[in-house]
Amino acid sequence: MYDAGIGLLHRGFSWGPRQETPEELAARWLKLIVRLQAIDPIFAHWYISTTWTDADPSMVPFDTQIAPLAEKIAANVITSDSGEPEPRLGYQLFAHNTEKMGRGPRNFEAPMYAGGLMRWTPNMIGIGTDYGVVPDVVTYKIFRGALLALAETFEATIGLACPSGLMDLSPKDPKSQRGLKLAWINEHGDEILPSGKDF
Repeated sequence: MYDAGIGLLHRGFSWGPRQETPEELAARWLKLIVRLQAIDPIFAHWYISTTWTDADPSMVPFDTQIAPLAEKIAANVITSDSGEPEPRLGYQLFAHNTEKMGRGPRNFEAPMYAGGLMRWTPNMIGIGTDYGVVPDVVTYKIFRGALLALAETFEATIGLACPSGLMDLSPKDPKSQRGLKLAWINEHGDEILPSGKDF
């Protein structure tokens, strides 16, 4: 049964400045999709939405070759306030496991902002469910597999995963929310964690 009051967030895997081309990012995406497909049938099919600035984004099947996927990633380069392409800020891509955009209890979205060189805007890859997710989707196998696929494929430095219901129970101060998240950190955590000079 779809319950709009239940939600689950499972995203936020980041790393520090790392310049990557659309072709390099496309290669990572293809490896990620293969790993996700091996986890569960819910990840069997993936679609790409056009840039989030479109009023009515269309969905197209996920490319299986690097070149056409790289073209889509290149088209989604981050732009400056004046609309000029800024490759040093990175690229974005939004993938969905359903052909139609919209809410649903078995819907997953995987956003990516990557290829950037700016320390204050970390690169990231994520995956999240919609509100009202059905219980058979929230399993250890699915979420552990998805977490590892994201972190390892994109060589993430640090990551957080948490159910939105638990977040709602805690004060809004981010420092008070420790312990409510599933965390990932590798040996290069200092690339993104703030140092003493940042305070």
